[in-house]
Amino acid sequence: MSVLNRYWNKWFPEPNTGCYIWFGHTTGTRSNRPSVFWGGKKRYVARVVCEEVYGSPFDGAEAAHKTVCSAGDACVNPDHLYWATRSQNEMDKPAETRRKNGVASMAKTLAIQANRRQEIASRIK
Repeated sequence: MSVLNRYWNKWFPEPNTGCYIWFGHTTGTRSNRPSVFWGGKKRYVARVVCEEVYGSPFDGAEAAHKTVCSAGDACVNPDHLYWATRSQNEMDKPAETRRKNGVASMAKTLAIQANRRQEIASRIK
């Protein structure tokens, strides 16, 4: 079973961009990247998706988002991800992601807020 099928209730398709916005658990103090427990350890969802779609990474590979992807790290759409070197990944980032504003930041904020709402709701039950 793929990670997106297993966690189908943790992401939603954004109709205007084609991004799959993750609102499940995130890891990182600055990046808040989507993460799951997969294969017995905590993993970034983008890396797991890349491994499922494109195979094992080459040495030094990062799971990168294509320039068509406007949600940045919050997007887990396999069509928007690929293996890249660090320099390729930095060059391909949209200006909004590098400046930490615009659509990418908004999508991250929405994902974080949805995650917090889920956590609060689970405490109330």
